[in-house]
Amino acid sequence: MSEGRVSGFSLIEILVTLVVLSLVLGGVVKATGAQARNAAYLEERTMAHWVAMNVIAERRLLNVFPSAGVQFGEEQMGRKQWYWRATISETPEAEVRRVFVEVFADAGRAETPMSVLNGYIAKP
Repeated sequence: MSEGRVSGFSLIEILVTLVVLSLVLGGVVKATGAQARNAAYLEERTMAHWVAMNVIAERRLLNVFPSAGVQFGEEQMGRKQWYWRATISETPEAEVRRVFVEVFADAGRAETPMSVLNGYIAKP
């Protein structure tokens, strides 16, 4: 009987393959986590923008010409409570007011707003 050559992978080849595979899978997991965080962030920004649009739309639907000043409020949107500040100011046109809305995730309104939006309201 003659001894034949045994074919297969050596232990070193298997270990190198496992190291490369673990590095690749680590990168995939990291990218997937970043994607999930980004999706949640974009969802929050979208909700905050909708709140700002609602504040301006509500001011327009009141059919009352607002006086200059600051208004505060809160609104439920997407299972979350949002807090907003609307700054109403005069414009060069006497029959138009500018409404600047900032939407916050905290009640203190101390952090950077999640969304800001400008709108204009004409005298009815």
